[in-house]
Amino acid sequence: MTARSRREASAVHVCAALGGVLFCLGYVGFGIWPLALVAWAVLFAALEAARCRAPGVSAWAGFLFGFVAHAGGYAWLWRLVAVFLGGQIAIGGALWLAHAVWFAASYAIYALLYRALRARGWPIALAGSAPLVALEWLYPQLFPAHLGDAFVTRTRFVQIADLGGPLAVTALAVLVNAALFETFRWLGGRRARPLGTWFATALALAAAAGYGTFRVAALERAAAAAPALRVGIVQGNADVLEKR
Repeated sequence: MTARSRREASAVHVCAALGGVLFCLGYVGFGIWPLALVAWAVLFAALEAARCRAPGVSAWAGFLFGFVAHAGGYAWLWRLVAVFLGGQIAIGGALWLAHAVWFAASYAIYALLYRALRARGWPIALAGSAPLVALEWLYPQLFPAHLGDAFVTRTRFVQIADLGGPLAVTALAVLVNAALFETFRWLGGRRARPLGTWFATALALAAAAGYGTFRVAALERAAAAAPALRVGIVQGNADVLEKR
């Protein structure tokens, strides 16, 4: 590999890591949800740049995306070292690292699937959404995380979880990311006007918002008509961390 090739591969990986930062900050916890609408757009930029290189470059980009997102998003696991491991930092660190590698490996697989689908002519919106939905559904996770979870406060748009769970919200979010990335490529003169992606994204957002408005209104009517009860609850088995 030449010096230029190494620099270009490094740029791909830095871009992927930046996408991981955006995913982490946009997720529940940090909660800056608009960042989750661009995190995959940044990852798409990295994966598109990696398509002309060896598959390992794509896989490593996906892995870095996941590892960086995990580093920030699962930092809370360190609080459990004192509670459940008696402060044994070495064991806690090993377990955290094992979980991080497992989590990041799913995005390495995602990157390779994306690469394979793009090589078969799939558009970015489909090549980006189908593997992610499949992995979120099938990949074993100790602490499941879905891109769609980032939008839990967007009440009207997440009602589609009635129909497809968090995977439906994930698919919608990836579609928005793809539309933003395709728009960026169009503005840079690297592709024709992405009318199909724009239309599909606008239609999906309108359908989600329409369904959400209908469901929220129906639930509010049902709540208004429901009988009122006064309930008392005693919670004895408080969480270990809450007891502090």
